[in-house]
Amino acid sequence: MIIDKQQDSKQDDDALTIAEAGGSGSGVESSRSMTNASQETLVDNKNMFKFTHDNPVNTSILSPEGRILYRVSTSFNNDTKTLSVENGTVTVVERSDGGVVAKLLWTELGYDKVGVGNEKPVRLGRVLHSGPFFSETVSFKDAMGRKYEWKGNRAGMTLRLYALDSPGSPIAAFSKSRPDESTGRTQPAYLTILPRGQEILDMVIWGFCFLEKGRRAADNTYGSTYKVVGSV
Repeated sequence: MIIDKQQDSKQDDDALTIAEAGGSGSGVESSRSMTNASQETLVDNKNMFKFTHDNPVNTSILSPEGRILYRVSTSFNNDTKTLSVENGTVTVVERSDGGVVAKLLWTELGYDKVGVGNEKPVRLGRVLHSGPFFSETVSFKDAMGRKYEWKGNRAGMTLRLYALDSPGSPIAAFSKSRPDESTGRTQPAYLTILPRGQEILDMVIWGFCFLEKGRRAADNTYGSTYKVVGSV
């Protein structure tokens, strides 16, 4: 299990306070999630996409109904100079039917390459555009030209996704795994994705996984990530 460092309180409030959003999404009804400083945050299960492992490069991601929607797996190879699927270290995000959504080719110095669908791999920064040096923001556009920003892409922070045409609360936010004192079990990590984010679900999933991989490397919270191969 991977456990991140304690997050900044403002980041936690922002990530967990997700207001009702419009949009048809993938047929999932929108609802309200309320936060109170003295109460546990409530998250609508219909917007919750759970991770079988709190590991962005080796996990399965479940639908709100509990079905496997995506599998994320990594084939490790120490030869990171080789930028090929056959010889390099590669993380693949695929749908439950085996269709490849995106793949990440790991390279030296963190200059990873991404191939979306059947496209030729390019520098990750050409698809997910970083802000100024030391910025926590990464931006991208969908097929309709709508703009989005991931925030919290820095050590000690939590990733949240915003749609620039719907300013306000994030349309997607990550919650790390944590122990449940009442049961003694571990509550799984999950992404809360509102209907607006579900309109671009593939992009949300692979974008989060690949950014979180780099964020955890900077945060030094990978734990056993590099020792785990495959996913459930």
